Amino acid sequence: MNNVVDLVSCVARKDHGRKIPESIRGDDDAQAVFGVVEPVLKGVANGALGEHQAADIARTIVGIIKQHHIVDVWSNEVAQNNMRNAIDDYFFDVLRDERGIKLPVAQLDDLELQIMDIARARFPG
Repeated sequence: MNNVVDLVSCVARKDHGRKIPESIRGDDDAQAVFGVVEPVLKGVANGALGEHQAADIARTIVGIIKQHHIVDVWSNEVAQNNMRNAIDDYFFDVLRDERGIKLPVAQLDDLELQIMDIARARFPG
């Protein structure tokens, strides 16, 4: 019976059993981005990236999305490209150049698609 209670508790918390850093608890948007960013970055950084750094990265990405979110963004190709470019800039300028986290381009493209899907779901037009 305890397993059922634990499972229900995980679903209610929306963390689905993952350990969520305290800094993004209560921030569903950052948690969603953290869920796709953390495993990728953790693998690329060879363990040099902790959960708290991944949480900070997720929060920053959510901030970028919010900065570039405009009315009807999902029907505006230019606005979507601006959002994607800002996320790209963050990955290349900050993560790669400043922090030394190098994502292969194919992996970056896949991650960016997932982030944009999250943005569409969480920030409707």
